[in-house]
Amino acid sequence: MGNDVGLDGYSETDSYVCHNLGTTCSTDIMWSGPFWTCSKQLQHYQAFCRNGTTISIHSFALVMSEEENRYLAYLEDMYEDKKGLKKVKVRWFHQNQEFACAIPPPAPHPCEVFITSYSQVISVECVDDIATVLTPEHYEKCGDTLPNSSLAGIRFCFRQYSKNKFKHFDLRTLRGYFNQAAVLSLKVSPEQEKDGSDVIRIVRHCSPGKTKSSKQFERLYSKCLGTKICRSPQADSIPSYQKPSNKQSPVRHLSVKFIGPQSQPMPTYNVGDKIEVLSQDSGIVGCWFRCTVLRPCTSHDKLKIQYDDLENADDCGKLEERVRASILALPDKLGLRCPGRLRIRPRPQQKTLVDDPALLPGTAVDVWQFNGWWEGVLVSTDAGSSDGLQIYFPGIVNCFLHVTV
Repeated sequence: MGNDVGLDGYSETDSYVCHNLGTTCSTDIMWSGPFWTCSKQLQHYQAFCRNGTTISIHSFALVMSEEENRYLAYLEDMYEDKKGLKKVKVRWFHQNQEFACAIPPPAPHPCEVFITSYSQVISVECVDDIATVLTPEHYEKCGDTLPNSSLAGIRFCFRQYSKNKFKHFDLRTLRGYFNQAAVLSLKVSPEQEKDGSDVIRIVRHCSPGKTKSSKQFERLYSKCLGTKICRSPQADSIPSYQKPSNKQSPVRHLSVKFIGPQSQPMPTYNVGDKIEVLSQDSGIVGCWFRCTVLRPCTSHDKLKIQYDDLENADDCGKLEERVRASILALPDKLGLRCPGRLRIRPRPQQKTLVDDPALLPGTAVDVWQFNGWWEGVLVSTDAGSSDGLQIYFPGIVNCFLHVTV
């Protein structure tokens, strides 16, 4: 992404993408805010300050290379290594000129960039400027409301390039997206991006919010996994803990499952075994989907599975996939889950009732909703009723749920 590939506008002084940090790497960099220490005894920070400008984690930035070319990246983490060096983990974007392969339609816009799965740890000193990357919808709104000088240098993204393939990507799922100055100028919020009414109530900063509809989750599944939610599951496929009894009110409830430490050897699976597989796709993170084993492990350590509640996008039956039985799950963002856990687990027994003494803030829980168990952490047991809970989901940006046990 050199100066000859359309990055003009990044140096506009009155645009949203430049905060006058200069083109030289300054060593006068100070960490900003509190820090936390990970299991590797590294101190992680929320932001750093240079020349009076604060750059936060989960923001978009321009990175200066040794050739003085600037590259677009997303800041995933900031920390100080054991040698006292300030580091930042970035996730790179590509422009269409960088691809040697053909880009599928629609034809790329000059201001379109593609997020990748490629991450790299670099020195904080290489971060040169704050950048702005929007969704196509917000980019179009900015074009209607902002002057041309402010629009210069802004890019938009809705596609991801990973494993030599292009697929849809919802930029709003990245943390910090709604904190960008351009998005704030549009006076939009995550709640306003949701449509629908009666399934999940989103709460930001513990204040009442709007709801998230089942159709939106279906679109998310379709875009990120290429699948569809099974609309009419068979009666025998619905867990007993989901079936309402005659004594229950018609109010829609969520099921909560408590997961304790699991230190057991890797199990073996046979044809017909009921299991759950953890999704770690960039768009759907931290959801356990119910599956059935179609073929056990072979010499390649792979299971052939069929998802119980997900269909192929072309409506040709339930989604099937091959997954490695020994693959480890990625660490969760809050560090609450057991390290070294597998991405596949036997389907837990659902006959254990939740007792009140177990409902303590900070408890890791799985919540059943939209045909999957979503990993969350209990925030509060006071959600306006005696049996209400407030749960935070790290895999969903700024998402809190008020649920009923």
